[in-house]
Amino acid sequence: MLHRNPNLRIAIVSFEHGIATRWGRLIREGVMSHLELGLTLDPSTRAKHDWALLGAGGSVYCCGINGSLTSRPVDLLIIDDPYKNAEQADSSAWQTTVRDFWTEVALPRLGAGAGAPVVIIQTRWRDDDMAGWLAEEGDGWRVINIPAQADHDPEKCETDILGRQPGEYMLSARGRKLADWEKKKREVGSRSWNALYQGRPAPDSGNILQRSWWQFYDEPLHLSQNDTLYALSSGHDLGHTAAHKRRGQSSGKSVHEQERIRFGSRRSVTRHQ
Repeated sequence: MLHRNPNLRIAIVSFEHGIATRWGRLIREGVMSHLELGLTLDPSTRAKHDWALLGAGGSVYCCGINGSLTSRPVDLLIIDDPYKNAEQADSSAWQTTVRDFWTEVALPRLGAGAGAPVVIIQTRWRDDDMAGWLAEEGDGWRVINIPAQADHDPEKCETDILGRQPGEYMLSARGRKLADWEKKKREVGSRSWNALYQGRPAPDSGNILQRSWWQFYDEPLHLSQNDTLYALSSGHDLGHTAAHKRRGQSSGKSVHEQERIRFGSRRSVTRHQ
């Protein structure tokens, strides 16, 4: 990009400063080792995370999500993994940090006019992660997702970006064969597989409860009974029984009460004393 436009001011952001700085160092070393690019570093700004080109306005600045872009106009913003892992992606505090960075730090620094391009590269841990809410709330985003295993549905006129057949794995840069892919899929579990390898924040359906089964009700669906039994409004008995023991005190003596619950399919349950 700097070879095409040596006046480009680039900002690289990641979940922590050190990760972003790594990219700044690699780009700087590339400029220094490839003289044929015709780019020269400004000797007064040669830090790994903050350097500029000599005789041009182009520069590279790197920081973490908690960092600052104050007084730094940005012509190209690259966000590389705003979340370190699933735990951080699930943290409500970090979710707020990421959103605040976008609205209070990134947006005010982006160039005007035709608009500065923004590239976000991330693991899709959640539906409501950064890529998720940006795509839902904004427009003009182009989403590129290349799953490790082709998961398109030809019956819905879906195609694979690599032209693969459904279920076919990509050619592995690490030399993985079919058996290796299948082993990795079993080892990492469904959430990590879909997030790290498929680019989806969650499985399309579960092994027991499928997403399409969930329904929402405005009122609870139950029957009233004047006893200590649980009542189901309707539906088939799945044949599962759960036992719950509760210990209490009555007249100074220990009392054990065992309650048995019969579960039905997608029905609300209530208890009446």
